[in-house]
Amino acid sequence: MMRVLKILLTLYSLFIFGGISYLILFGDRETVGTPVALFVFSGIAIVTSVLNVFYHVKSFRFYQRKEKRQLDRKLPVILWIGTICFSLLLLCTAGDSMYNLIQMYRYGYAGRYLFSVLTFLVPGLLGFLEVLILKKRIKRLKAIVATKNEINEIGNQTE
Repeated sequence: MMRVLKILLTLYSLFIFGGISYLILFGDRETVGTPVALFVFSGIAIVTSVLNVFYHVKSFRFYQRKEKRQLDRKLPVILWIGTICFSLLLLCTAGDSMYNLIQMYRYGYAGRYLFSVLTFLVPGLLGFLEVLILKKRIKRLKAIVATKNEINEIGNQTE
């Protein structure tokens, strides 16, 4: 189940990266007065989505069979931070969409913004959940390996 979630979150990150890159490359360049905040938001979204993709690709090994786990290799901290920032960015975008939903509710346009809220809210929450679950899984797997190594050492000492 976690493998499927990891793959879906990776595809979502690629979709966000591709969408923003497309808008930057092929968007309307004639627009005057584009807010600087939009460019900052786009830059942050691109960087964090790339870090999120690398995080999911590198951390996939923790969900593989015992032979391929490689617990001795750690994930770089920048990938953890990038994934958390990407999930936070999605939650902030969902919050902004929720604000727009509340504002537009008066005028009867609430239906289309509800999809926008869910589009960012669900992957943002799932991203945080996956990070927490993986952190706990790594600790548990390391404890299991340490226990097995201690048992093997005790067995080797008595012989």
